[in-house]
Amino acid sequence: MILNGLKCKGTVRGYDKDSGKLLFQHGNMFMNTALEQVAKWIAGDNTIKIPTVVKVGNSNAAVAMGQLALSGDVLGTKTLDSATATGASVEFVASFLAGEGTGVWEEVGLFDADDKMWSRALTGTYTKKDLDKIEVHWTYDFYDSSETAPEETII
Repeated sequence: MILNGLKCKGTVRGYDKDSGKLLFQHGNMFMNTALEQVAKWIAGDNTIKIPTVVKVGNSNAAVAMGQLALSGDVLGTKTLDSATATGASVEFVASFLAGEGTGVWEEVGLFDADDKMWSRALTGTYTKKDLDKIEVHWTYDFYDSSETAPEETII
């Protein structure tokens, strides 16, 4: 018997907006609140808010599914520049321009308009200076992960 499983992999990347240089790249963890939102959406709830905001903070506390907010002080909040679906992937982009979100970045979160955190990731220690312009790219890749299950025993 073949079982199909829907999986989603999230990746966050930070780029220098002027040079295009990759500054950090890490996988994310989906929060329980995000999984609940997706389940409600699939069930037909049309009141679900999609991610629209990226926040950066200064805590390197471990990521856990039950978190509702960034663990440290919020250094900056930006509305998404874009959200683009290509095939079974969606990429969210937010730009932190000069003077925005300055300080030592350790964490980043993706939030909806109701301030529900969908994903959180650690950035590693990155110091954003006042003149730096950083573009945060957050990608969700959806895919089928099929595997062969053991034969069922019928009693």
